[in-house]
Amino acid sequence: MMTTQIKPLQPFLKWCGGKRELAAKLAEMYEPFRNTHTWVEPFCGALGATLGVMPQRAVLSDVNPHLINLYRRIDQGMSNPQHWANTEEQYYEIRRRFNAYQFSDEFNAQAFYYMNRVGYRGLCRTNLDGGFNVPFGHYKKPILDHDFSAYRKAFRYWDFFNYGYEAALALSKEHVRPCFYYADPPYDDGFTGYSGSFTWDDQVNLVSTLAALNYPVVASNKATDRIIDLYQGLGFNIEIISVRRRISCNGDRSPVDEILATRNL
Repeated sequence: MMTTQIKPLQPFLKWCGGKRELAAKLAEMYEPFRNTHTWVEPFCGALGATLGVMPQRAVLSDVNPHLINLYRRIDQGMSNPQHWANTEEQYYEIRRRFNAYQFSDEFNAQAFYYMNRVGYRGLCRTNLDGGFNVPFGHYKKPILDHDFSAYRKAFRYWDFFNYGYEAALALSKEHVRPCFYYADPPYDDGFTGYSGSFTWDDQVNLVSTLAALNYPVVASNKATDRIIDLYQGLGFNIEIISVRRRISCNGDRSPVDEILATRNL
């Protein structure tokens, strides 16, 4: 187990809605609980929050199976695919092979990393048949040489699961240590493309589930009127913050207002 805090790392994936901008604030909130509470994140995405917080122990989950396969393969010693070129021909061949097999193996993990770095705007999008359909990004020098060994040191103490939020939160209750929860569901703005449909009923159910937890909880979302009312109505304290988007699903990177909702802090 990590006995000292490891220096925060930057995410190695591009990701719509990534939480790199919030990482320092989340780390400050988590610091009093660092030595006692397991970090639990049921929408872990590209690990922008977790890599900024660098908890000693973590339970991390996401509904995207390729994402979780990538993390598990890195933990098992996978290297990055530096032999794949940044060309349109290479990209579409890798995408074709990825869609043809869809196995949770090392090729799948390497292909997912490569397509994320080389594909258009780092999107993770599939067609109705489940095939990855993001076009080539035409970037001159995409970064394809991340040193996964730096991440592997932290991954040794983090558990990754391909669960929905309900199963992930239920699993955390079996943990022997107290938990510190951070939930960052899909925005309440209509975009749910990377993870399937996340409806308003899902938002309500999530917040109700979080409100029933007896440990510290932090949640973020777009600061819509109904999201603010939902969290406040269930006893959360609300802070409105402006966050600059590094990767935007629609190309708009202007700052947006988000909430940080907290309980039991």
